[in-house]
Amino acid sequence: MIIPIVYFSASNNTAYVAQIIGKGLESADIRPELVKVEDVGAGRYDLSTASLIGIGAPIYGGFAEPVMRWAESFDFSGKRLFLFSTASKYHFSSTGQMIDVIRKNGGTVIGALEMKFPGTIDGVFYSKEQTDKYPLQRSELERALRFGREIAGIVKKGEGYADYTYPHRFGASFMPLVRAATKAITGIIKRSLFESSCSLCTGGDCKACAGVCPVDAIEVKEKCAEIDKSKCIACFRCFKECPQGVFSLRFAEGREYYRGPWQLKGYIDPDELARTTPAQ
Repeated sequence: MIIPIVYFSASNNTAYVAQIIGKGLESADIRPELVKVEDVGAGRYDLSTASLIGIGAPIYGGFAEPVMRWAESFDFSGKRLFLFSTASKYHFSSTGQMIDVIRKNGGTVIGALEMKFPGTIDGVFYSKEQTDKYPLQRSELERALRFGREIAGIVKKGEGYADYTYPHRFGASFMPLVRAATKAITGIIKRSLFESSCSLCTGGDCKACAGVCPVDAIEVKEKCAEIDKSKCIACFRCFKECPQGVFSLRFAEGREYYRGPWQLKGYIDPDELARTTPAQ
């Protein structure tokens, strides 16, 4: 049985969690297939025949917006889904909002996981201090593995629900304020700090930046890639993927981009984690 896991991951943290969940699914001879959200949005991956789907996203301003844009227009009738999200501290009931979208479009949710992943707010740039400040906790990684194993059990039994969410006492009530603040902050960053150098761009010969943008905010004109700041969500994927260094931030010369959890202290390879974590 093949299960697609659709995810958006700006820093590879969510991709890492998707891999760990996948290892949990493999405990029941289920084969996970990791699918980037831009491949679904572009129609390169067909989800219509899948009866079970995983969806994962980082939290942007309290909402998993990049992933849910395609999901809001997708027919999930007759499909079962499990959801997961990553945030540095606060989820603001975002997984609950994801569930609402799925149910509104006819899907049945069989589980939800929320991961507190260190370093996601400070993770645009990487430094030696960051790996000490934000070590990965094995207990949290094992939590994602257990979630995958429990989902596998639910698939085999045909019933059940895996609830791995955190209490959200005030999450929903603070959502409008959080979203407004995030919009204002990202707007300032995009207008004041984003820089691009067309002289470095190879244009139509590359288009690496446009290929990884989850919201189609980049247009390559001749030999100049331009970001539509009204669409951009400031995920910095184009910054990291451009081989020529066309995009940059003011006052950040020479800084190394944070590219994934393997840079943090406590990183464990998903295969090793699955081998050394006993089943409960």
